[in-house]
Amino acid sequence: MKNLKQYFVAAVVVCALLLAMPSTAFATDGQRMPDSYFDDAVFVGDSISLKLRNYVYKQRAGDPGFLGSAQFLTVGGLGSGNVQLPITADSLHPVYNGEKMMLEDSVAASGAKKVYIMFGMNDIVPYGIDGAIENLDVLIGKILEKSPDVQIAVQSVTPILQNRQQKNLNNPNILLYNEQLEALCDARGYDFLDIGALMRDENGALIYEYCADAPGLGMHLSDAACVPWIEYLRTHPLGSGADLLTPASEEDAGQAVDPLLSRPDDFAEEQVDEPAGESFESGLKQPPQKRDPNRRLNAR
Repeated sequence: MKNLKQYFVAAVVVCALLLAMPSTAFATDGQRMPDSYFDDAVFVGDSISLKLRNYVYKQRAGDPGFLGSAQFLTVGGLGSGNVQLPITADSLHPVYNGEKMMLEDSVAASGAKKVYIMFGMNDIVPYGIDGAIENLDVLIGKILEKSPDVQIAVQSVTPILQNRQQKNLNNPNILLYNEQLEALCDARGYDFLDIGALMRDENGALIYEYCADAPGLGMHLSDAACVPWIEYLRTHPLGSGADLLTPASEEDAGQAVDPLLSRPDDFAEEQVDEPAGESFESGLKQPPQKRDPNRRLNAR
């Protein structure tokens, strides 16, 4: 009986110690993290991530702690290429605390320790897949220069409805881009979160119920799509992978910030057709004879 009591006391002590440990001590894929895990997170991206922001803010109206106090630096039409262009009155750089900043500066100003990035939808066409990956590599390097202690998580690009695919902005190219994203993350030691896989049907296209603009671009997400997205984030806490390679510098990339002039002509010509009320512009710097980098494409 005495031994049983001793075992019981020991078990209580162990349980108390375990409960006192931070939740991140148990961070493994598949474990559901509390929303407070995202208190030091910032989400960076285009109109796909802007939808996530809007959904989170709507949920916070009834639950102020929804996804913790995660912040968002999201703009429709933003990409890893145009976000590195100089700031102008018409540029798409995110605004933080009322000021338009370079992304690496706004991430630093946010004080975030976890950076969730999703770029590519506005980069594949004007830069090609390889160029878009190079741009992102350079961009993350800039973020780490200003915020060396942050954890980087790269999210895969979500698919498009089967009947809304374009010549180059299509699901096979998005899948190829995502494969290169994963390879980049493996090389650099970043977390790779395959959000795109959550949204694909048996044909590799966007699940219809997850699409908010089926008659239009067929790529923007509905509230229903945000539910599995957020649940995936909660069950995939970030690791602490060390860089295996030095992030590319702007000098190393050379053509990464400016468009890849050697890209195939078909990548140079395709444009995104914006529906009314959307801000899904490319805004990428193009050769002067092509188009103004900051004008809205096919806006109406």
